[in-house]
Amino acid sequence: MCAIYGIIGQNNIELLKKISKFQIFRGPDSQNFYENKNDNFCFGINRLAVIDKKLGNQPMFSWDKKFILVFNGAIYNFLELKKILLKKNIVFKTNSDTEVLINSYAYWGEKAFNYFDGMWACCIYDLEKKKIILSRDYLGQKPLFYYKDKKKFVFSSQIGCLFIDDNNFSINPKNLKRYYAFSHTPAPYTVYDNIFQLKPGEILSVSTDNLETKSKIFWDISDGPDFNDQFTKKDLKNFKLIFSQALLKHSIADNNIGLLLSGGKDSTIIKKNLEKKYKHLQTFTLGFEEETFDESKY
Repeated sequence: MCAIYGIIGQNNIELLKKISKFQIFRGPDSQNFYENKNDNFCFGINRLAVIDKKLGNQPMFSWDKKFILVFNGAIYNFLELKKILLKKNIVFKTNSDTEVLINSYAYWGEKAFNYFDGMWACCIYDLEKKKIILSRDYLGQKPLFYYKDKKKFVFSSQIGCLFIDDNNFSINPKNLKRYYAFSHTPAPYTVYDNIFQLKPGEILSVSTDNLETKSKIFWDISDGPDFNDQFTKKDLKNFKLIFSQALLKHSIADNNIGLLLSGGKDSTIIKKNLEKKYKHLQTFTLGFEEETFDESKY
């Protein structure tokens, strides 16, 4: 879990550092910033290092120096994508999924998001076109909030960070009803006026010249599975093998592997499969004083 954040329309590094400090718990390993005074833009990341702790620091440039990225999440098929990009003579300096993400975008453009198997919220700065590209994964596992006024566009992983700059946001009664109806506020809404969240599967571009925004949905669950030239449809007859391979992709990390274990069949099946490779797998279970919520006895 990392935190990404940025300001478009103002090069306000002091505000950026306040936003970083507010969500330091999301990325305790390092806090780094990038600013471009000519384009009135700055962004940063609080990093929780998981893959390539030493060399995977962000913000990170693409191999051709045309793009720079901050990224919260994990790309599970990054090793497969890297093999393809290496054949295109793209040079890599790290073993991180972050570098695969930014180099994939540099090579394929927005189409790259359809090639990722993962969860992410990211911001890519296009130095030539002077625009910011925000993207959120297919199902919205990683959060990304933003607000815009006439002078600036501010985004962050934590909604509370947006109040650091402006405390005058008001509750939207209609959106509050959505929260009570669904137990969450569906994107792009929040319970506040003028604060929004990226939709799952959305790409939002913002011009650093005039703050003009353009939105595109790159994937929608109602359209069914998304396959492409690199990654073909799987044979469900081999489900057990596919499932086992997927778990191994999800567990690539420089850290020890752990599992949140509930009382259900799903986490139990995951545990049994991971134990085939990780002999000292640690599991963690949350218990609740309220018995109707508590699964620890299972």
